[in-house]
Amino acid sequence: MKKIYLYALLFTLSANCIAQEFELSWDAPEFSEEVNRIYIPPPDNYRNVATVEIIVNYIDVDGGTDSLGNPIIYTWPEEAIAAFEYATTIWESILVSTKRIR
Repeated sequence: MKKIYLYALLFTLSANCIAQEFELSWDAPEFSEEVNRIYIPPPDNYRNVATVEIIVNYIDVDGGTDSLGNPIIYTWPEEAIAAFEYATTIWESILVSTKRIR
């Protein structure tokens, strides 16, 4: 019985040593400041007539303070707001509801 425990212990230790030889690595993707503007047309059933009201509140985010103690506030870029508003007009024409969507 002692031999079985000894073999099991040796097997566990050797498997652990072998497993530590292999290291998994993952390279983070590289990001750029380049903006790709793509136009995707609305779907075929887009009627341009609102059948539901969608209300979007663009909330600024408090980013804390910088090293000098100045507040950091993250606001929505105007281009992002315009794109999202365009998307909501498409959704308003496709969705049907008696309730407002916030």
